[in-house]
Amino acid sequence: MPVFLVPLYESNDCHNPAGPGGGQFCSTGGVAEALGKVRVVEEPRTPSPDHPEAHQHGDRVIVSHKFHQLTPEQRYHVLLHELGHWFRERFVPLADIMGWEQGDKFYDLFAAGNSEEGWAEAFAVFASHPQELKARYPTQFAALRALVTDDDVAQVQAFARKHSR
Repeated sequence: MPVFLVPLYESNDCHNPAGPGGGQFCSTGGVAEALGKVRVVEEPRTPSPDHPEAHQHGDRVIVSHKFHQLTPEQRYHVLLHELGHWFRERFVPLADIMGWEQGDKFYDLFAAGNSEEGWAEAFAVFASHPQELKARYPTQFAALRALVTDDDVAQVQAFARKHSR
């Protein structure tokens, strides 16, 4: 059963031209340019104590005061997670991450009951510890591997490293 049903880009240069479902699926060519528009900005007001460290809205990752209390490694992971939301919003139709069979849903793995949070967390783990994701969740790893090129990962990692210091 294909995990993703809608092609993102059709290209002969994809790292996995077979892609899920036998088509040509990948984000080659769009991530670097689109990521150049993303900005990390400070939360303009003091949020409530239960407010997250960061959240993504369009081409902005908005960080709260709690973000700055995290270690650099934690900030890096938070940014990768928020960039997972951004990547999904730009390159993966929401319908493609919802309605999977039990055990195949990203939200079953990481974010009990929330496909978008599960996707973002799986994306963060894929970008930071891909072999761990592959070993523990091979279906989700394969889905991300089919959609995200090595260059995409390098671009996202560089962005997160730059803004997590």
